[in-house]
Amino acid sequence: MFMRHILIIMFLKKKQENYNNQKSSIFEALESAGKAAAGKTDTDEAFSEMTEFLKYSNTQIKKIRDKLLNPI
Repeated sequence: MFMRHILIIMFLKKKQENYNNQKSSIFEALESAGKAAAGKTDTDEAFSEMTEFLKYSNTQIKKIRDKLLNPI
């Protein structure tokens, strides 16, 4: 459980750096999708960013789980 949190924090920190440097990020997409004037493009972008986040998280969790279970 602890490693999962670390991976999520690392991923979000990278996305925060992108946002701070005015690059595409999950934060920008969620902010745009949350505005009253948001359209389908904004919500699709937010969905895409969240999907990327989930895929990354699941991949990293699987790698760690496999590594930890390997000795067994």
